[in-house]
Amino acid sequence: MALGIHRRVFLKSGALFALGSALPPFLATRLAAAKPAQGGAESKVLVCIFMRGGVDGLHMVPPIAEPEYYKERSSIALPEPGKGTGSALALDHRFGLHPKLASLLPLYREGRLAMVHAVGSPHPTRSHFDAQDYMENGTPGSSSSREGWLNRAMQLSSRADAAPLRAVAMNNALPRALTGRAPAIAIDDFKTFGLRGGPVRQRLEQGFQVLYSEPSDAITRSGNEALALIDFVRAKIPRDPKPGH
Repeated sequence: MALGIHRRVFLKSGALFALGSALPPFLATRLAAAKPAQGGAESKVLVCIFMRGGVDGLHMVPPIAEPEYYKERSSIALPEPGKGTGSALALDHRFGLHPKLASLLPLYREGRLAMVHAVGSPHPTRSHFDAQDYMENGTPGSSSSREGWLNRAMQLSSRADAAPLRAVAMNNALPRALTGRAPAIAIDDFKTFGLRGGPVRQRLEQGFQVLYSEPSDAITRSGNEALALIDFVRAKIPRDPKPGH
């Protein structure tokens, strides 16, 4: 299972804590129960959080042992650990962690989390937007790819019995990383997921079921997959009674 989280959802409530609070119960339970696979990949869950828009790595994981950091960032540098309100949390003697990411510290100390500094694309573009696209496509310097790196990875590990929600983007649009031939879907609110139409929504669904009752082409198969997904989510999540959704 691949799961994409919008950067605002991830950041607004405090790192990984937001992941659990933003997910519907059945997905949160699956994430919590995931363990390293024993001879298979069915129990693995990949959570990919792409900070589209940029993130200041030196502010998240400051080099607390580097004098140049405090010299060059005299007005915004985080105080050294133990040096007052808002000071960095010590990861080791060289690097710290922003205090608002304190929920990540136990994971680091347990050896389940690592920070990798000073890495990036080998392509020297000065365009922020091109760089984002290269990262999500996984093709530095080339904009011709129509499939994202995560979707291509899914194609290599496709299974006939894959779950209906194998790849989910917690957003209102599918990110480039998940775009491609492998099925993936963007859902910004599980409680309102489904066909829109307010009071006539049920009749619309019945009409589509009749329309797609005889599989004959790719469009029909896609329609049936969409209806099956709606049924799957509806069985897991209480529906929002508000009209128009």
